[in-house]
Amino acid sequence: SDFKIVMAEFHDFFISQEFQEDASEIGWSSGSIEASVKVREAEDWGELKRNLGQQREKHDVLAFRGGDHELNRKVFSDPRMDVVLHPGKGRKDSGMNHVDAEKAAENDIAIGFSLKEVPEDQKRQSHKLNKWRNNLKLCEKYNVHYIITTEAENFSELRAPRDIGSIIDSLGYNGRRAVSYSPERIIEKNMKAKDDSQVRPGHEVLDE
Repeated sequence: SDFKIVMAEFHDFFISQEFQEDASEIGWSSGSIEASVKVREAEDWGELKRNLGQQREKHDVLAFRGGDHELNRKVFSDPRMDVVLHPGKGRKDSGMNHVDAEKAAENDIAIGFSLKEVPEDQKRQSHKLNKWRNNLKLCEKYNVHYIITTEAENFSELRAPRDIGSIIDSLGYNGRRAVSYSPERIIEKNMKAKDDSQVRPGHEVLDE
């Protein structure tokens, strides 16, 4: 699809498109909700890398729903990916370490924090947010982009940008970066990649 997004202030690529109008009314860019987004899940790297190049060309945003540490590491090492959503899903640790953060920075891959993974139980919620804080610390240290999403699939799950950005703020990090700057960086990166001057990630043809 043609990647045509008017730069708005706040972006969430993972809100269900049927709630585009409602989401835009509370401040989200309708263009980023309209974007063609593919979220991959896989049991092994062979399955995940199959059709990856084709999907990269076809979709505006390519994400992986993390959890398996070995797969997380493989994805952080592949510049065709844009986002790793909840790398610590189903794990006792946070799902990433300094090596993963270095790989993510090197390959311009963002970490996605999703409200879907925050339990209602207060004790478990506190434990999850501590994992988030650990990953945010790594993101800041290694200059890795990070985003936050509701992954809203129904109206009741929608939240305004400032509301979910404030969760990142409460953990001591930059909520505005998570709902505005970092997702805009993904948009800019992929618009640039569609340009004919881009040969492959990390290699540009310079005008003579």
